[in-house]
Amino acid sequence: MSQGHLDRIAAVGRALVAAVDSGAVPYSEISRAAAYASMVRRGGNLSVSQARACHRILTRSNLAAVGIPLPPAPEPDAPHAASPQSGGHSGEAPVLRVLADGKIGATAPYAYKDTFKSLGGKPSKEGKTWVWRFAATPTNAAKLVNALEGSHAAVSERVTALAAEHHRKDDLLALLDESAPLPEFATAGLVKPEFELWDHQRRSVEFGSHASASLHAIPMGGGKTLATIATVNRTEGKRVVIVCPSKVRGVWPREVRKFSAQGWHIVSGLKPSRRARKGFVSLNLADRLHEAEACLFDCACGAPVHAAVINYEALAHAPWSEWRPPARIDVAIYDEIHRAKAHNGKISKNLAKWVDFTNRRIGLTGTPMPQTPLDCFGIFRALDPGIFGVSWTLFRSQYAITGPLGDYHIVGVKNIEDLAAKFFSITYRPTVDLKLPAITDVTREFDLEAPARKIYDQIDTELWADLSDTAEGKAKVAALADFLAEHGETWEPQIGGGFFGQDGDLAKITEWDMTEREDSKTVTAANVMVRLLRLQQLTGGTVTDDDGEKVRVSTGKAELLAEVLDEVGCVRSEDSTQEPEPTVVFCRFRSDLDAVEEVAKAGGLRYAEVSGRRTDGLTLDSEMNPDVDIVGVQIQSGGTGVDLTRARVMIWYSLGYSLSDYLQARKRVHRPGQERPVVSVHLLAAGTADMEVYEGLESRQSLINTVMAAHGIDASVVGFVAPEEDTTERWVEGRGEVVLPFDRLIKNERARVGAPVAS
Repeated sequence: MSQGHLDRIAAVGRALVAAVDSGAVPYSEISRAAAYASMVRRGGNLSVSQARACHRILTRSNLAAVGIPLPPAPEPDAPHAASPQSGGHSGEAPVLRVLADGKIGATAPYAYKDTFKSLGGKPSKEGKTWVWRFAATPTNAAKLVNALEGSHAAVSERVTALAAEHHRKDDLLALLDESAPLPEFATAGLVKPEFELWDHQRRSVEFGSHASASLHAIPMGGGKTLATIATVNRTEGKRVVIVCPSKVRGVWPREVRKFSAQGWHIVSGLKPSRRARKGFVSLNLADRLHEAEACLFDCACGAPVHAAVINYEALAHAPWSEWRPPARIDVAIYDEIHRAKAHNGKISKNLAKWVDFTNRRIGLTGTPMPQTPLDCFGIFRALDPGIFGVSWTLFRSQYAITGPLGDYHIVGVKNIEDLAAKFFSITYRPTVDLKLPAITDVTREFDLEAPARKIYDQIDTELWADLSDTAEGKAKVAALADFLAEHGETWEPQIGGGFFGQDGDLAKITEWDMTEREDSKTVTAANVMVRLLRLQQLTGGTVTDDDGEKVRVSTGKAELLAEVLDEVGCVRSEDSTQEPEPTVVFCRFRSDLDAVEEVAKAGGLRYAEVSGRRTDGLTLDSEMNPDVDIVGVQIQSGGTGVDLTRARVMIWYSLGYSLSDYLQARKRVHRPGQERPVVSVHLLAAGTADMEVYEGLESRQSLINTVMAAHGIDASVVGFVAPEEDTTERWVEGRGEVVLPFDRLIKNERARVGAPVAS
C-alpha cells in the first residue's frame, strides 16, 4: 500500500475523531462512529474497509457547520460522468450531459428556459451558468433530445444511449406479445439446471435485461422472484439493492440460494437471536446501513453479485431516508412496489431520489393498481419519473376528476386511454395460468344483540349527522379527505380515551348518550376516523373504555365463527381419528384475535398467531405452523411473504379498508402449492359498517378493470376477477365509479340514517 494511500486513511481517522468530538455525526450513527474514533485515539490503524465506512459516515455528517474539511476517500470509486460529445457546437448551443449527482444536466441560452420548465426540470446556478436538472431516465432523455432538435445541442454518450433506449421501447414491448416468438437466450449460468424458465418468465427476463425501468405485474405465485434473479445474473449486475416488505427480508436470501446459478453475497440486516427458538432479529438501522455498504462496496469475497436487502419501512427513517451511496447501484429491485403508491408518502418520495444513482430499476407486484389507476403515480415516480412526472398536482389535474369538496375529493378518472398507454409503456403483465384449484367466496351474516346494537346506533347516528349534507358537514368531509390524503391507510389511531363509562360496565355503556359528551362537540378528521374504526371494531364484539380496558359488548361474531369452524371441519373429534381442518382466520384488530383464540381454546383447538405481537403461527421458512389447527392472522402482518397453503379454509373475522392488503392476504392461501379447493368465508354483522367495507372492497376493482380494458387487456390476467353472479352469495359487482376508502361508506350510511344524500 502506497504512503499516499496510508495518508488518506489517517486523514479520514483524524476527521472522524474531530467530527465525533464536535457533535457533527448524526445521532443514528454516533455509536459506530465513536467506536472507530476510539480505535484511532488508542493509536490503532484503520483497515481500508473501516476507513471507507468512516468516510461514508463523514459524508452524512454536518462537517461544514463545525469547519471540518472532508478528506479524500480511500480508493475512491466516484460515479462516472460522461463528457459531452466534442465538436459541432458553440458556447451558445445547448449541452445535455449526465452530472456527477446522476441527473441529466441541461445548459442552454435563456431562450430555452420555458422549454426546460415545461419538461419538469429544476434549475440551479453553477457559477454564472444556469443548469436545469432532470432524472436520468430514457423518457426524460428522449424528451430533451426531441425538444432541442435543430439546436445543434451537444449530447453526451450516456444521454444519447438513454434516448435510444426510449426509441427502442416499442420493439422491446413487441417481445412481450404472447403471439411473438419467445426470446432466445441460454439459461445456463442464470438459474440452476433443475429449474426451467416458463414462457412468461423468459419474456420477463428479456424485458428487464434491456430496460432501465420495468414493472413486472406478474400475478402472485407467477415466479417473479426467479425471473428477477435470472435478470440480475444475465445483466451481470454486481451491486444490487432489494427493497421489500419487512416480512420478506429473510425470504430473498433463501430464494437466491434456491434458484441462482451464480453465487450471491447477500445481507438482509438480520442476525440469529440469542433467545432459544426465536429465529432472527433485526439490526438497528445504522448497523444495517453499515452492513449493506460493507457488502456492496468493500467486500472482497469474489462473489459475482453483492446484494443488500432493506425493507420499505426503514426508508422513512435516518440514515436510510437520506442515503446516497458512494458509487452507482447496478440494479434496484422493488418487491411489492405497490407499497410506494402513496403520492405523498415518504417511501415513493425517497425512492424517486434513487433514480439518480441506480442504473436499472425493476418493480415487482401482483397488484399494480391496488386502489385506483391513480396509484400508478407513486409507483412510476420510483421507476421512471419521466413518464408521469414528479408533480402530483399536475398529474391529478391531467387524470383525476375532482368533486365539489376540493382537490383531494376525487370522484373520477379522465384521459383513461393516455393513462393506460403510459402505464403499459414499461409494464409487463402476462397471462399466467397457475393451475390453481377453485376458490369459493361465501358471506355469513348475523344480527348484533340489542344492547350492542344500541351502542352501535348511538355512535353511528352522531357520526353521519356530523357529516350531513350541509355547509358545515361538507367542510368536515373535506377535512376528512385532506386527512386521508395525508395519512392514507397507514394511519392507526389509539382506540379509547373518553368514549365510554369510567367503570367500563356494560349496563352503563348501554345507557350512555353521546349528545351529553363535551368532546363530541368538536369533530375532526381524526375523530371521524376513530369512530369509523370503532364502529367496525364493535361488530367484532369489543369496545374500549376510558381506562383503556377492553369491554365485551357482543358475542355474536364469535358464536358465528364457532359455527363456521364446525361447518368446515375445524373441530376436535371425540375419538381423535379425524384431525381438525387447518384454518386461517384474518383479523384487523387485536381484540378480534383475542376473540378467535378464545373460540379455539373453547373447542380444544391448537391456536397460534401472526401479528405484531406474535409469530408462532409460522415456521422459520415463513410457512404455516404444522402443529396448530387455527392461525389468527393480523391482515397487515400476514399479508405478504408468508405461505399459508397448508390451510384451504380462510375466514375473515374483520376487514380493513385496503384492497391491496385484502388481495395479498387472500393469495397467502390461494397460491402455488395449494392443491385443494379453497373456501373464503366473510363474517358480517348485518346493517353495519361490515357490509359497507365488504362492498367497497369489491366495487373498487371495477375501475381497475376499466383501465385494463382501455388498453385491450383482460383484467383477470393480473388477478382482478369479478365473481359470477350468485344469489346465494353477497358479491357486489362494480358500478364503474371511483370508490375511495370512505366514499361508499359515507353515501350509504347517510341514506340509512335519513341524512340528505347529494345527487
